Amino acid sequence: MARRGPWSSLESRARIQAAKTTVNAIKNVSTQEKFEFTHDRKRDKKYKRKRSYSCGDDEEQELTSPKKVRTEDNFHHFTKNLRNKRTRHDVESKETPHGNKRPKLDENCEKCDNLRPASYLNICQAKCVDDIGISYYNTNHVMFNDLKEYFMRLSPRMWSDYGKSVVCETLREIRLENMDGRDLKKTVEYILCEKLVHFSTATIESFPSELEGVIYDKLKHCRRLTSLEITVVPRDQTDVVNATLSLPRLRHLQSLSLLPPTRYSFHWAVGEVAQHCAKLRELKVVYNGDRFADSEGIACLGNRLSLVALWLFNFGRKSESRSLTEVLRSLPNLKILFHKELPNVILELTCESGRRVEDGEEDLVTDGCLTSLPVREAPAGSRQLGLERVDLCWYQRGVGYQLVYVPSSYLLRVAQACPRVKLLNLVGPPCLAQVIASLPHLQVVVLQQASLTSCLRCTLKDMTLDGITELRVSDVWDVTHDLISAVACACSSLRVLSVVSSSLEAQGDLLTPRHRPSFPCLREATLVPTTLQGRPSLTSPAVWQLGAALTSYLLRGASLLTYIHLQYKRGDIPDGDVPSEQELEEALCHPRPALRQLILEWPPAASHHLVWRVMQACPALTTLGGITTWPLTAHQSASLVAHYGRLLDIM
Repeated sequence: MARRGPWSSLESRARIQAAKTTVNAIKNVSTQEKFEFTHDRKRDKKYKRKRSYSCGDDEEQELTSPKKVRTEDNFHHFTKNLRNKRTRHDVESKETPHGNKRPKLDENCEKCDNLRPASYLNICQAKCVDDIGISYYNTNHVMFNDLKEYFMRLSPRMWSDYGKSVVCETLREIRLENMDGRDLKKTVEYILCEKLVHFSTATIESFPSELEGVIYDKLKHCRRLTSLEITVVPRDQTDVVNATLSLPRLRHLQSLSLLPPTRYSFHWAVGEVAQHCAKLRELKVVYNGDRFADSEGIACLGNRLSLVALWLFNFGRKSESRSLTEVLRSLPNLKILFHKELPNVILELTCESGRRVEDGEEDLVTDGCLTSLPVREAPAGSRQLGLERVDLCWYQRGVGYQLVYVPSSYLLRVAQACPRVKLLNLVGPPCLAQVIASLPHLQVVVLQQASLTSCLRCTLKDMTLDGITELRVSDVWDVTHDLISAVACACSSLRVLSVVSSSLEAQGDLLTPRHRPSFPCLREATLVPTTLQGRPSLTSPAVWQLGAALTSYLLRGASLLTYIHLQYKRGDIPDGDVPSEQELEEALCHPRPALRQLILEWPPAASHHLVWRVMQACPALTTLGGITTWPLTAHQSASLVAHYGRLLDIM
């Protein structure tokens, strides 16, 4: 039976098939290696030379055959040489080796090849197999190179896509227990070569530590790399040295991400990247600024590079405002910048004289947090920056959150200094209406720890925000029906609506805009009371009252949806708003030709019939998640998976 979803190209199908063939070949090479290793040990044990022990060794008895004493009777005339060497016969030529002396088996030595007879070379090159079929030389390396040569004709772009498919197929085989986890090391060695263009360790970072050494050692061969994402930490100083030696060879690198899963500092890579990666356009790095020497720091990034996006996560305590100011001054094309001291630097650069805050005032940033200070109005001729994205919040695994709390006056100054901003990521914004009015190109709004009723509801009533396409809120405590109605009326072009790790109360009215559905352009809808992607929550949501009315209000008329993720809490929903199976069916089973993923967690009612209706209405559906949370018995869940498992990825 054919699989659902959009048609895939012939190239993608061929790539997947080639990846499966490659994984099978690697599996065979690994099996052959284990076979040869086992039989070589048996052969070595069978033909092992007897070990000679010293007189004081207690494990073996004294040798029974004592050394023969030389006397005049057994003295021979040809043993006059002290080293007990035989004399060369006169009939032998000095240009040919002695017949009883074995030449060195060096296949690449032309001198030895000239001295050997042709028949002898043929015998040495042949595969020597004994009666029981034991091979006396390792063939897995030859098979591995033959496999690589077979696919080496692929273009660099095709090799990168092919390598990614090989890694995904290997991980699938490991999950199915058809391959050993150690075979992933061979796969990484196979794809890391001069043809590779894009590489990321995000999918393989949870596997054994042998991979780190292979990755940092083989990177020096990937001279064509343009995009590299490293999420594994070096094991020891050897890996650091290998990485330092590899960076000068990656001269075509355009995107580099150094994002460790633990509290590790990549400060040693900043200077090497600035010196050798002249084509770099995007850089993400996690580091400890306290470990820089006096002559080092992030200021070197603006000397030779022409960066467009720069993400600097410094978990040190020393201030870097001077260095960051130099970076902003020397990078005129910079559009994206994250640093916990960014508001300080923007305020400093907006002043005509470029002078700092007066002596009686303190710095704004203290351990990633801002303090409220009086600010003078920006001068008329203040400098405007070309930043298109301002992030005042970033979460990094192993390190935690960096939240920058900005007072109202400073936030307005930042908005005036960066009028081209398209994405605004804020923490607790106190004056969002004035900020949005100062940003005519704003498209994406991301809010954390905010009171949406105070900062967003009034803004939406007074303004028409047709340019806003994404609204993402997390860790907020006052999402209501009134607020969602205001979003629907003001943001007619909204494509993404995400409410995560927040409180949702069924208060107010759900008002439908005139002459159109609530969200006609919506592509992604996410309403989940918990956090996503393993990120810890900043607040503890008190109530989550997602019911039938709000579900119908969000999904009715949204025919362009491609992703839906809804989660219910049966105990929080009011009695008159608990969605039944018929209400869920009416909300979900509208024709949606583009819907690919549907995740329903803890729905009050669901059955096989709902799955069948959804599949009829959504022909492109490939993933159905949250089945284990449905009110079904174990037998019903198994029957559902058995019936639709070949058509959908049921999770």
